[in-house]
Amino acid sequence: MAIIPLNYIIRTLVEKDIIYFTPNLLGSVFKISKNKVYDILARLKEKELIMEIEKGKYFVLGFNKAKILANPWYVACKIFIPSYVSFWTALNHYGFTEQVPRMVFLATTRRKRKEIKFPSGTFKYVKLSPYKFFGYQQIFITDLPVLMAEPEKTIIDSFDQPRYAGGIIEIAKCLETAILDKAISNKRLIDYAIRMKNKSLCSRLGFLMERMGKKVDRLRKYIPKSYVLLDPDKSKSKKYNKKWLININLTEKELAEWKEIW
Repeated sequence: MAIIPLNYIIRTLVEKDIIYFTPNLLGSVFKISKNKVYDILARLKEKELIMEIEKGKYFVLGFNKAKILANPWYVACKIFIPSYVSFWTALNHYGFTEQVPRMVFLATTRRKRKEIKFPSGTFKYVKLSPYKFFGYQQIFITDLPVLMAEPEKTIIDSFDQPRYAGGIIEIAKCLETAILDKAISNKRLIDYAIRMKNKSLCSRLGFLMERMGKKVDRLRKYIPKSYVLLDPDKSKSKKYNKKWLININLTEKELAEWKEIW
């Protein structure tokens, strides 16, 4: 059997949008034996045209190795489909926070228990219910496509699962920055919050946005019937907001720093 040129292999994989593959998939695409597959894998790795990211799973670097390795968001979106960049990573991307997370956080509809180690970052995939998987768009970074949460969905995802966005205080600061900079649509933000079907989220968001001078009475229809913690990671306090059924469980230092809001 003639040796299949590596250029042809890479070109075919890219044309078929097979960027992340297993040996079995490679064999199926080119209709070759298992022994031939591992021979090709060895040649591709030797030429640094692919890299093994997870055991037995390979990413196509092709002839743009430097560009791809410098764009971990592109890699992260291609490794686990469907997924889009969100949470703390997207908050920083939009300039809502100066905090740079150590991980790349992505939303997905599938369960991925283990984080993925990559030379230029670690990927953390956060599982969402399918009905919460919306509000993202394709952008290009160094000419490579990346699926990124819209500004409003970034904030809503963060309220939905605060531990992946630096916690409720950090998210509140990001919300304030986004509002002051007029970087978000308040209507879309509220629409997205309602669409998430998370009553605690609506309660926290409504409380904070009202404190920031925004009219958000539409959210009151979607809040829970009992009090929720403003910060879900802290113990209950003795300070309450009856309108939004929020227990304002912040420390005295946090209250002092944010007295114009709380």
